[in-house]
Amino acid sequence: SSSSDMDPSSPTQQLSAQPPMPGLSRVSSAGEDPTAEFTADDELGELVTILPTELADAETDLRGIVTQFGGMSMGRAGAGAGAAAGGGQATQGQLDRLSRAESESRAMHLPQALRRLDEEIASLSPDDKHAYLTATRRCSHAVAAEAATSEGSGWDCYRSAFLEREGYDASVAARKLCNYWKVRQSVFGPETYCPSNSNTSSRSGELTLNQCFTPNELEIFLQHNFCHLLERERDGAGRAVLFYDPSRGDFCSKFTTDLKMKALFYLFQRIADDPAVRRRGFVLVVNMRQTTNQHNRSSMRALLPFVYDNLPVRWRGIHLINPPAISNYVFLPVVKYFLGREMRLRLKVHYGSPSEVARSLEEYSLPSIALPQEVGGS
Repeated sequence: SSSSDMDPSSPTQQLSAQPPMPGLSRVSSAGEDPTAEFTADDELGELVTILPTELADAETDLRGIVTQFGGMSMGRAGAGAGAAAGGGQATQGQLDRLSRAESESRAMHLPQALRRLDEEIASLSPDDKHAYLTATRRCSHAVAAEAATSEGSGWDCYRSAFLEREGYDASVAARKLCNYWKVRQSVFGPETYCPSNSNTSSRSGELTLNQCFTPNELEIFLQHNFCHLLERERDGAGRAVLFYDPSRGDFCSKFTTDLKMKALFYLFQRIADDPAVRRRGFVLVVNMRQTTNQHNRSSMRALLPFVYDNLPVRWRGIHLINPPAISNYVFLPVVKYFLGREMRLRLKVHYGSPSEVARSLEEYSLPSIALPQEVGGS
């Protein structure tokens, strides 16, 4: 691993080496056992404890099944799975009708949920909510602008985004919202707050490229581009698609844990700009054509649980493409350990030629038009 990954003064190294912040580690013993992994025996032991409802929810998320949303069921992963209208790729007409239903549900539930959110935040400890409250004070004009828009396309420190992510469960949304700002402040420092006051800012309260990265970091991010949002299409269920290819560029020496965290914040800020994607989530497609020995445990421990638990858009599934055999013994057991139970159920592995992989992915609402050519895209 790089020297920055081992630097105890770096924000993400502190998150990994010190007692973990809520939401940044699923496994409290991870910092104490440097060899911990999710073994085949662990997998068998977990399998017998999985409930049918858990499997149904995971299948709904993976396949992007368009459900007949009603009331509060529309926001959470797997909610309404029993009313699934069917799998495969939704038509544009179905997605349009779903968008109208989502907007109606939002208008019905959001105002009351925002009031409950404020009550839940008030009950949190001062340390847990300090970063969030600082953001709302410094970005009060952005929050006011959000309140004035009917669809909520403005920027409100991700208050409505976390509520939608959690199906308007204000208690869970409050905890994750505040933890998001706590981690964001640790990564970016004072610049994380209300960047629209900056001379180089965007017109919203969001971070720009120049505010996320130093000039050297920005050059690395743009040159190597190991993980990026596929712009051409949403998938067949209207979800955003992130494509991750660690073989691109000098990933090992260039991308420190801190830089990976900054890149994630920037990418997910862009994903959360789309109100529909905030409700439907995103999927991650990983091209594993080369071995992955360049990954390190400190990065995975800091990044994987955070992506699943504490971002303003829900992670619906992971698709690994052609992992080498050695990854079953070296890489995947560690990844599964840090992912946690829910995301382990949402992980699928695909093998074969590009055309075979494309057919396999299409079963999960990932048509070839939404994918790059490296994994069978058109």
